[in-house]
Amino acid sequence: MIMVSVNVGKDAAGKQLEPIVGLLLDTHLMPMQGAPNVTMGPDKKLVQTSGQMGLQGFGVVATDKGFIVGPLASMTPIMNPDGEPPEAEADSLEKISS
Repeated sequence: MIMVSVNVGKDAAGKQLEPIVGLLLDTHLMPMQGAPNVTMGPDKKLVQTSGQMGLQGFGVVATDKGFIVGPLASMTPIMNPDGEPPEAEADSLEKISS
């Protein structure tokens, strides 16, 4: 499990909402249909075709109020949840190993 910050977008007034912090429990790749394409048919008429298929990653995040399922693109990993700079963490590990 990894701690992530989830960008939940904007409210009805257009104000950016605060990111929600939680634990990333699981990930899934889901097939997604792209937007339809337009191409020239054999009789020189425009023909609508189905869009390209692709995969999009989704994650399941546990928060203190429930679960969030959303695209992995909206999630940012939190490497130091305590806010301790990496140099200080390395120094404390050196002291422990000495």
